[in-house]
Amino acid sequence: MKHNIFMSVISPSEDVMQDAIDFKKKAEISLGRSFRSRNSIPHLTLDLSEDFHNESKLYHFEDAVSHIKPFTVFIRDFGIFKTNGTIFLRPVFDENIRFISEQFSGKRITPHLTIVRNLKPYDRDRLWETFKIMTYARDFVCTCVTILRRVNNRWLKHAGFDLGSSLSAG
Repeated sequence: MKHNIFMSVISPSEDVMQDAIDFKKKAEISLGRSFRSRNSIPHLTLDLSEDFHNESKLYHFEDAVSHIKPFTVFIRDFGIFKTNGTIFLRPVFDENIRFISEQFSGKRITPHLTIVRNLKPYDRDRLWETFKIMTYARDFVCTCVTILRRVNNRWLKHAGFDLGSSLSAG
């Protein structure tokens, strides 16, 4: 049965996006080579989901996020997923992020803003030595959530939902 794979993401502010790009450059220099996620557009990944019912989850998701007011996302320092060789910027996990990340009820993941991913253990450990001692603190206002859809092994923008859209109507 054919199914859709979706990812819900928040686009960071320009300054956070530029910082993430700069951290990717730092990782590339430290590794001495490029890496698979080097040119990916920085985004805060919230959730992955499969939908076997022709996008039915999107309708529920749109309604759910329309009741959330825009909120501040706080990014604090770095994290690592050792199992898949990912180093990321860590958002402070608050109620709004938890709520949005649970709306597809698909594969739950830890919200993160990827710097590098799929590193082999040696590269992962060596690069983590650099990032784990660095500090980082920025925040930005989240006003919408974007849904990406997996098409031919690429993530493409599928939909965007403004937060609080039902609040201004009532």
